Amino acid sequence: MTGNVLIVSFRPEGRETAALAEELIRISPVPAATACLRSKPGSSVPELSSAIAESDGDTLIMPMLIQKGSAYRAILSYGCRTGLPLLGDEESASEAAEALSEALERKDGKNYLIIAHGDREGNTDEYRMLKSLLRDDMMLCSLSGQDAFSPEAVPYAAETEIIPFLLSYGFHAGKDIEEIILPELEQTRKAYIRRCSLLSLSTRFEEMVVRHFMELVTQ
Repeated sequence: MTGNVLIVSFRPEGRETAALAEELIRISPVPAATACLRSKPGSSVPELSSAIAESDGDTLIMPMLIQKGSAYRAILSYGCRTGLPLLGDEESASEAAEALSEALERKDGKNYLIIAHGDREGNTDEYRMLKSLLRDDMMLCSLSGQDAFSPEAVPYAAETEIIPFLLSYGFHAGKDIEEIILPELEQTRKAYIRRCSLLSLSTRFEEMVVRHFMELVTQ
């Protein structure tokens, strides 16, 4: 094809997602660059609208997102051929459940609270499928939407480990999970956060993103 591919995050993210974007640029068979839906003052990463306007030829978009939520729909609105987010299809939801089971050891008296960003406009089919495939010691909730976190909804266990279901351990992990959710759980049990993103939790999540990227750029 003539043109390029843009690797798009919601906003400029942290070290791990930047490293993954660099790897996608390295393996891309077409020119590739990064962009974001919302830029920060002084950021070297351009906003998606500007990056598309300055592109020559066809533009593909690889979303660095978890699910087909409002940010994904905003990307689709530009009318470019767009790849799948992490939970982009049923196969990916099944693989994500397997990756979590491999990474999180089952232990008597312990459960896992897996927290995704979620979407105020509702959850996707793939999100619901992931929930249905998790072990009974795992609970998936979100920061927004119909499955938003509620301390009363988390089954009691002597020990609860919180797992951010996020590509980057950034703003939402530090602000929403550390400052709001963790203190609420600590009132009733021993609770703590595994301070890492999905990309650190298991290499399988990076492999899923790479697979979606290669499907996009080689079709």
